[in-house]
Amino acid sequence: MVIAALAVALSAAVVTPPRADTSSEGATTGVREFMEREGGPPAGVNRVDGVVSQVFADRHMIALIDVAEFRECQVVTCAKLTLPVQWQGELPALASTVRVTGSVEKQGSRNIFTASAVEVLEPSPGSDR
Repeated sequence: MVIAALAVALSAAVVTPPRADTSSEGATTGVREFMEREGGPPAGVNRVDGVVSQVFADRHMIALIDVAEFRECQVVTCAKLTLPVQWQGELPALASTVRVTGSVEKQGSRNIFTASAVEVLEPSPGSDR
């Protein structure tokens, strides 16, 4: 049920097909910026920083929220946007700040961010450490 809601949120955020945009190639964005980008995410590989708000081990998925939102409220349940990420490797812990690298792919009638890499960031971006 939760995965369906997350996928619907991502589908709504990326209704338009990814567009070619080499100006941001290699750049890292936050969850909010990625999901609210006008015209959808750029085609090809994207890097997104976020905080793990949910882990679905049985489905090899995590949900990410924006780092700034997490810093502001200090809990993983306060975010307005959640990015569902499919990842076949070891899943990071809840509340970890991560950088996911991958692309948006069509799975059935939904769009899912499929990660080719997930890196736990230490210290977390914007932390006081």
